[in-house]
Formats: sequence, C-alpha cells, structure tokens
Amino acid sequence: MPLAVGTAQIARDRLLAAQAQPVALRWAQTGHWRITAVDARNGEIIVSAVGLPPEPAPSALREALDAAGMSDAGLRVRLVGGYTKVCRARQATCESAFG
Repeated sequence: MPLAVGTAQIARDRLLAAQAQPVALRWAQTGHWRITAVDARNGEIIVSAVGLPPEPAPSALREALDAAGMSDAGLRVRLVGGYTKVCRARQATCESAFG
C-alpha cells in the first residue's frame, strides 16, 4: 500500500472514531455502561464497553450510528460485563466493584 493511501485511511479512521464516540457514549449511558474505547480500523468502528447486566443492545448502537450518517461503516462491539472482586490485604472479605 502506498504511503499516501495508508495515510489517508488512517485519517479517515480517526475521523470516523471521533464521530462515533459521542454516539457510543449516549448509547452506553442508557444502560449504565461505560465506554472504554472507540476506535476505527479500515472503516470499521470498534466500541469497547464495560458494565453490569443487562447488556445494552448493539443493534441500538447500529441504528444510532446509521442515523448519525455512519451507515457505511462496519461495527464491532466488545462488551465486558460482570463484577470485579477486590480483596484487600489482611482482610477476610472481598468487595464487589464495577468493571
């Protein structure tokens, strides 16, 4: 791939990720989830989120991105749900923590 073509693709992906980020943030907040990353690679938007069940519907994000003019971009959603257990030193109990 020539350098100019690669540079143009990187610029398009950065713009796509920047446009997708506020849409993804709104989508995640409706289900009390937190976005950890919004990226784009080769025209595909990649959204990573953490939270507790129930999971937000990826199809709702797809619809929101389409409505925001990103219907030509693919979408990959990575959802990590559940509790993290924090067990402090010299304590017999563990606490549940978000993420």
